[in-house]
Amino acid sequence: MPKTRLEKDYDVFVCNVQKPIELLALDAIPNWRERTGVAICVLEEVWAADVALYSPLIKSLSEFDLITCAFAETCELLHRLTGKPVIQMPAAVDMVRFAPAASRVERPVDVYSMGRRRPELHEKLVKAMKARGGFYLYDTATKPPVTEQQSAHRELLASIIQHSKLFVVDIAKFGHKDQCSGHLAWGPRQIEGMAGGAVQVGYAPETPDYYQYFDWPEAVFRLPEDSDEALESLLALLDNPAEQHRRRKINFANSLQRHDWVHRWASVLEYLDLPETVAMIDRHSRLNDMSRQLGISQSEQPDLETIS
Repeated sequence: MPKTRLEKDYDVFVCNVQKPIELLALDAIPNWRERTGVAICVLEEVWAADVALYSPLIKSLSEFDLITCAFAETCELLHRLTGKPVIQMPAAVDMVRFAPAASRVERPVDVYSMGRRRPELHEKLVKAMKARGGFYLYDTATKPPVTEQQSAHRELLASIIQHSKLFVVDIAKFGHKDQCSGHLAWGPRQIEGMAGGAVQVGYAPETPDYYQYFDWPEAVFRLPEDSDEALESLLALLDNPAEQHRRRKINFANSLQRHDWVHRWASVLEYLDLPETVAMIDRHSRLNDMSRQLGISQSEQPDLETIS
């Protein structure tokens, strides 16, 4: 990467990387620390096993004032290695982009399963949906495809979820223990489904970290581990539109109050004792307006005092 020296001072410096190896990009701005005030590093995906593997890079994070990590299990490890404060900042979603146009819209996709899946349940679901004449949408690529435009991909994903009844979710990296070393975590998929108004079905970790952010029972319609029982439960929910609608509204109300990216950034500013910006206040107001426009009653709104 070509090196660029900063020519003026900045109040805040934010380094956002998905994996530790991307921290090498900081070398492209050799004088970033001397020209910036508060420095924040946002780590999106750092598994506990990665901390030892990339320890020289991670130690360089000691130059930052605050480090955030999506995974609760990794935060303490990062703190011990860097000596700097580390807070959890898990995945979120652009609620304005993902929100359905109305609380009741046509959802021709019966079940949407994105990315990796549980083979036995998938095979049974393919046969069952074919017999029912339903629409089961899933990926068929054997390797991760490369999108031409990231924004176009996100718009498409949001549109598909907005028109899906059920959205399959699972524990992060399920089936890839070599990548997560047994570390249980949840990722963006646990939010994206409910943000688009689909009912999330499948699996989620039974961890304090998960229940801190999803402390209501409708967040995931949990399926049994047995594939036959899981299929039976899934199809029963698919045949119950009233229950789908109930769960959809509860999940969407919670998403609007907890899982937009403005909520994550607000937690960073709160830790640093910095005020929210006018744009952030406007964003909160817009999310509240969306709740009213989608017909979510006051009784269905989450209790903000309980959340805080």
